[in-house]
Amino acid sequence: MATVSLLQQRVNLAEGYQVINTVTAATGIPMQVFMYRQTDDMFSHVADIRDLAYPLVNTVDVDYYRQASATRNFDDVVTALEFANLVKKRITDLLALYTPTAAAFPGSEVTVLPV
Repeated sequence: MATVSLLQQRVNLAEGYQVINTVTAATGIPMQVFMYRQTDDMFSHVADIRDLAYPLVNTVDVDYYRQASATRNFDDVVTALEFANLVKKRITDLLALYTPTAAAFPGSEVTVLPV
């Protein structure tokens, strides 16, 4: 079973609120689950299964790249808290999908041919 340890820091700024998400450990899944746009280096979304194929560095030949942390600023506390909860939900959803996919391949099988 894949797991992720997420450190989520919520900070009061002079003008607004900041949510800092950092994957501090992961088992059975890459730590880099936060997607950034190649064009402006801005956080876009939490990865889905297909996104895990993107690289860990920004290169011109891809639309996105992955990182282990993401920070966003908000004007109001309600939106900041909604975002914090959404990140946890999206990572939980990713883990639920990733575990069966990752577990489906490994193993060994003996087949007597022809069948």
